[in-house]
Amino acid sequence: MDNAMDNELSNLISQAGILASQGSFAQAKALLTPAMQKYAPHPYLWHNWAQVLADSGNLIEAEQWFCQIVDRWFFFLPPYEPLIHIIRNRLGPKPPLESLAILARIFNNQGNAFEAIGDYSKACGCYRQALGLNGKYANAWSNLSNSLNPMGLVSESEDCARKAIALDPTHVGAWNNLGCALTNLGRIPEAEGCFAEALRLEPGHPVAKHNGSVGKIFNLLFIDTLENTDIFKAHEDWGRQIACKVQKRQQSLPGEGNKVRVGFLSGDFRVHAMALFVVPLLQHLDRDRFELFCYANQRTMDEVSGFIRSLPLTWRETIHLSDEGCAELIKADRLDILVDLCGHTEGHRTYMLSHRPAPLIAGWLGYMCTTGHPAIDYRITDYLTDPAPESASFHTEKLAYLEGCQFSFRPERHAPPVKATPALEKGFVTFGSLNNVRKLTLATIKTWAHLLHRVPKSRLILQAKLFEDLGTKGYFRGLFEAFGIDFCRVELRPFVFDNQHLRTYQEVDIALDPFPYGGGATTCDALWMGVPVVTLSGNRSVGRMGVSILSALGCPQWIAKDQEEYIQIAQDLALNQHRLNSIRLGLRAKLEAGPLRDEAGFAKDFGNTLLRLVNGVPEKN
Repeated sequence: MDNAMDNELSNLISQAGILASQGSFAQAKALLTPAMQKYAPHPYLWHNWAQVLADSGNLIEAEQWFCQIVDRWFFFLPPYEPLIHIIRNRLGPKPPLESLAILARIFNNQGNAFEAIGDYSKACGCYRQALGLNGKYANAWSNLSNSLNPMGLVSESEDCARKAIALDPTHVGAWNNLGCALTNLGRIPEAEGCFAEALRLEPGHPVAKHNGSVGKIFNLLFIDTLENTDIFKAHEDWGRQIACKVQKRQQSLPGEGNKVRVGFLSGDFRVHAMALFVVPLLQHLDRDRFELFCYANQRTMDEVSGFIRSLPLTWRETIHLSDEGCAELIKADRLDILVDLCGHTEGHRTYMLSHRPAPLIAGWLGYMCTTGHPAIDYRITDYLTDPAPESASFHTEKLAYLEGCQFSFRPERHAPPVKATPALEKGFVTFGSLNNVRKLTLATIKTWAHLLHRVPKSRLILQAKLFEDLGTKGYFRGLFEAFGIDFCRVELRPFVFDNQHLRTYQEVDIALDPFPYGGGATTCDALWMGVPVVTLSGNRSVGRMGVSILSALGCPQWIAKDQEEYIQIAQDLALNQHRLNSIRLGLRAKLEAGPLRDEAGFAKDFGNTLLRLVNGVPEKN
């Protein structure tokens, strides 16, 4: 449908809606009747037609039309409520079981529609309605598990997935959802068994395929007992498995003009931690030298997506494209280099990259490790995150080094003001961490417990999405108590959105970085809120983000070489609360004046690195 016809139809639907709201059902129906014949099937047109039928009392025909709409457009939300209302009134107070099953299916589909737009709370409500009508509905149990997981209610998610499997042991989605819940609960070996069972039942299941392969090797980055050689070998082995599917490198096709054509591929061009680092680069890369393309592999679009689209670049949405289709789209843009921001994380197009959609492919930031992917030529990094030359031996990609830090941070626009360190008022020091629960390893918790012992009366605030889950909270309570910490000294808070999490830093005196997988955005957030961060200098990329960030800030004194020094640094900071307050009140200005906030300088550094790669000289002169 072209724009003119689309506008014409929109106006017609609007007019019919006004007439119906005024009770002029016959006129509304007369207006819509020729449109139903003139236009191709359209969800809003059909919905208005069905609604006019219902409002005028033709409930039987209206129900038929609403059913057609939800069958044809599963994720179109408007018809569900009127359809459910009509059916419930028709069935009366004591409907037969087979009718309840039909109504349960409609509630389940309505839940799927809410889940598709990321409204997990409403989705869960619909699934629970479906299960109230039919408690043996395996699909609804599985879908409820799927929506509970991103809400952080992982223990209940596990329970629901197991109920689905008990009803239908061949339910692939339930096995996958169970694996996801177990992964978030830290029970990785059990999760891998679930993904394997899902793939046994349906070898081509895309989500289980991800979770059982690239998702599996991503999980290795959180395990503190693994050596770098183990992690490298797992990625290298994965790369060998897909090597036969990797196409030969294509020659670079000349684009229009003399600009270097650079593509960025991500599933996180939206409100996400990655955006705090990526958006400044997209905004400041020199358009006299570069032409930019963004390939958005995500379902959710928001104000960040809109801002990126408003920049002078070409925006492509790839989430609905096959690997082949996505690769052909990128090839048609005749890039000189494609920068992958995903690696093996959510939103990745790992298998699409096997088609080599650009003559050069580089990874940056989104996956702080080798990918093992034979088609990825470079990983862009800095010398502190990946010290040379030793880091090269743990990468299948060549390391392309920026001159400075690889993090250029743009703070949240509505970040609250920095306030005096809370210890001055409370009389005790509060430590804190707002990192993902998966990063809170046993070694990390043990170290933090020792710190609490060393700093009497101190408190610890941990905030993460999974602390919504009672099972997760119980697990961490058990850990702290096992290390001799009275749990009244530890507060586990669920994560909150809309920048409200930054207000937690107003209650924190000293932030603690977990290990072996440290924070990036969380570290920068803490510093922006005036909170010093203590980090452990790890021996792998994911454990050295804090080293790079604190060095760029000019605060290397907060970097520990081992766990004992980590405790000592935090303890020393805690002992002098007035000095701590002085640090706090000056930290935002220090960050603002330094390289972490020099967006234009970082973009120039990154651009020079891209030019070196495209020209075949990855090392600086």
